[in-house]
Amino acid sequence: MMSKEPVQAFAPPVLYREFLTLFNNLLFNRMRLLLLLAICLIPIRLFAQNQVKEVSAAAVDLENCQYELGVVSKQLRDVRNQAKSELKPLQDRISSQEKELEAYRKEIASLKAKNEDLHDKYSRLQASSDATIQSGRVGTVDGSSRSGSYHATSSYRTSQARTYYTGPRGGCYYLTGSGRKQYVDRSLCN
Repeated sequence: MMSKEPVQAFAPPVLYREFLTLFNNLLFNRMRLLLLLAICLIPIRLFAQNQVKEVSAAAVDLENCQYELGVVSKQLRDVRNQAKSELKPLQDRISSQEKELEAYRKEIASLKAKNEDLHDKYSRLQASSDATIQSGRVGTVDGSSRSGSYHATSSYRTSQARTYYTGPRGGCYYLTGSGRKQYVDRSLCN
């Protein structure tokens, strides 16, 4: 027969205590580890939060810069368009003034040529009139010449682009553009 004795779990007291100590140490180490992680994560979390705030602020600044850039870009386009609209009339005006300048240059060249022709004609006329005065011949209205008993004198005076001559009888005259004598007051020859 078997007797019924209570069955005790085989748990030697030394092993049980070691197990509990080990378990407690493990649990304590785990808690220490968690606490250590929590302590380390707090600054990391604060750093991350600060970084998120800085990134958010930078994003807002970037949006503001984009807006300001858009405003400045629009202002530049407006200024460029205004400059273009003001430039076109100025270019047209410059072009028309260049054409006027070219016309004036041509007119000046033409006037210079006429001036040279007139100067040549005047020089020839002056030489002709000097030769006529020295030879004693006087021109008439019909273009013929007559000789007389006039004595040509070498007395003459130049004043303000006119040359005044003293005739054989003492009269004072100058020659007109057509070669005729125009008598003036005798005081101009003296």
